[in-house]
Amino acid sequence: MWEEYRHAFRAGLNQQSARIRPLYERTKLVRAYESQTIPGFLQTRDYTRAVVADVSRFHGLAEDVDLVAGGRMNRRRVLESARCAYSFVVEAPALYAVRGGVPAMLEQLDYIERAASFPNVALGIIPLGSHRNIWPGEGFYVYDDVLVRSEHWTGGYRTKRPSEIAIYLRFFNLLRDQAVYGDAARAELETARRRLRGT
Repeated sequence: MWEEYRHAFRAGLNQQSARIRPLYERTKLVRAYESQTIPGFLQTRDYTRAVVADVSRFHGLAEDVDLVAGGRMNRRRVLESARCAYSFVVEAPALYAVRGGVPAMLEQLDYIERAASFPNVALGIIPLGSHRNIWPGEGFYVYDDVLVRSEHWTGGYRTKRPSEIAIYLRFFNLLRDQAVYGDAARAELETARRRLRGT
């Protein structure tokens, strides 16, 4: 199913967040890939505020940015509760795209490193300049093996079709195989920090 943002946003961003909350609260395994932004479950409040402000401005929405960002922090509470397992694959450029200013971005990188130490979180980063066996693409989230969600410029794609989910899982596995983990992932975060600090 394709849902255009011009329809989805009519009730407001806060309502949209509330609508999908039951999905991630009942999910046992989330596999997430992002090429240009930090996965929502890993976002800090200031980073989320910047994302919400950008979306609101682009789509001409009159949103209470603090209210919407606060509502979206429920994703982090679910992650930190350890009720669900998470496997994240993030392209390195997402670590360099500054949202909310340098201090907000440094806080964001610190939180990613902290979250990577949680027992229910696997964090993989695909370094800049990696030899690719699959191309970077749109971000997507696989909830258990029953739903895929992917956000695009003008709307969002959702599917429960097993054949489509299988393709996304194949993409995810190929992307995961190109990512680095553990100390190597922490080194990628530190490289991004140094660049942000100009050191």
